Amino acid sequence: MKKKNGAGLAGSSIYAMWNKASKAMKIDETSTPNQIVVESSASHDEVQNNLQLALVQTPDEEREPDNSVGNAAPIVEDDLSTDEDDEATHADLQALKHDPGKRIPISRYVVNDQDRVRRRYIEMGPCQPKNHMIFVAVKSGKDRRFCHGWFAEFPWIEYSVEKEAAFCFVCYLFKDKTKCPGGDSFVKDGFRNWNMKSRLVRHEGGVGSAPTEAQEKFDMFCTPRASIRASLCSSNSQYKVLYLQRLTWTLKCLRFLLHQGLAFRGHDESEDSLNKGNFLELLNWFA
Repeated sequence: MKKKNGAGLAGSSIYAMWNKASKAMKIDETSTPNQIVVESSASHDEVQNNLQLALVQTPDEEREPDNSVGNAAPIVEDDLSTDEDDEATHADLQALKHDPGKRIPISRYVVNDQDRVRRRYIEMGPCQPKNHMIFVAVKSGKDRRFCHGWFAEFPWIEYSVEKEAAFCFVCYLFKDKTKCPGGDSFVKDGFRNWNMKSRLVRHEGGVGSAPTEAQEKFDMFCTPRASIRASLCSSNSQYKVLYLQRLTWTLKCLRFLLHQGLAFRGHDESEDSLNKGNFLELLNWFA
């Protein structure tokens, strides 16, 4: 409001000066020859100078209200109040809610209590009420509802009686929100599109998806020693297979060159060379 008032005052002052200048011009035209022309020209020059000063000063007058308004806005105080409401809470393991619709996020707990909360929820297991009367919803003109058979098909899924929605157990415990901030339908709001079972399959995702990484963290958290040992064994077996393949083809190239009595090395075995010698050229050809 200050900015608009400042702009209005500047416009009114310019308008008044223009009227004053026009009146001075009329007085000059209707004046008698005996009047001094120097005085009229001087007054006319003064009016023009005042107009130029008003035009130059109006941007500065308009900028001052912007600074005052920006300083008076209590935006920072609102943000600080919202941050204070999200203070971390200490975990009470006996008061943890098994229903996913009543839980609070893991990040809301104190950092030192988060692993204790995870262990407690893993002991309780996912919430899968099998004797509950599932709520029936109308989707695309047909009655749709959650199927109890999905508990066996998707071990990570759990059902909330409070919200009548499906949630992901491993994503609630181990999803990295900083790396994968989106896709909270199975963590925060719940999944209710019972006519779209393909969404459950798509939620599992591929190798680098958020649910897959959460499942890996879940497995390592439950059995850390066994998971590390299994990963090392799997990687060692792959390395062994590749090593045997390289060794087999290397020996075949050696036997062929020895049988033919050919030289192994070349004159130039660098990467830019067009002929690296019999051994390297033959090995690259087999590869």
